[in-house]
Amino acid sequence: GMKQRKMNEIADEVLREWQIRKPHLANEDRTVRELNAIMNGFLALWESIPAGTVEMTETKIEDRPIVDNKLQCHGIPDLVMKLDGRGIAVLDYKTGKNVKHVENDVVSCAQTLLYCMMLSQKEYPDQALSTTYLYPLPQEGISCNYNDNVKAVIQQRFTDAIKAMETGDGWLATDGKSGALASPDKNPACAW
Repeated sequence: GMKQRKMNEIADEVLREWQIRKPHLANEDRTVRELNAIMNGFLALWESIPAGTVEMTETKIEDRPIVDNKLQCHGIPDLVMKLDGRGIAVLDYKTGKNVKHVENDVVSCAQTLLYCMMLSQKEYPDQALSTTYLYPLPQEGISCNYNDNVKAVIQQRFTDAIKAMETGDGWLATDGKSGALASPDKNPACAW
């Protein structure tokens, strides 16, 4: 039923991306194997998600304030679900082989936690919110909870980054020739 339809939508999306990128045009067998592995991984991960209903798919969230009078963000979450007894979950698909997110880590999960922050402002102000990154190839799901503490960390990180840009103090991303200083490890403000 609903799960099969959603999996077909995901499959269509992955195939569209592949047609644009054609990562292994010279080796079609490899591409077909990788797409099969991604689809099988999604099916396995989908079964691990608690029961619920689909709220949004690829739905644009218009500009919302993140730091008052300084920063607004907008975005398009892959999937938003209302999970039975668990509130609202923002699900994000990552088709790579390497897991780049860390459980309940605000920095690595900033993208979807921002979606949670934006959705909490209008669509779901009184709901518990969480996020999960779904990696079908390694068949892992990385989850992060959203709450007032997480919101405060996000706002503080962006506030610090904006202040660094405005004052130049602690802002190293001015090496336009090499861009070397613009990496988050050399310049933490850049990550935000």
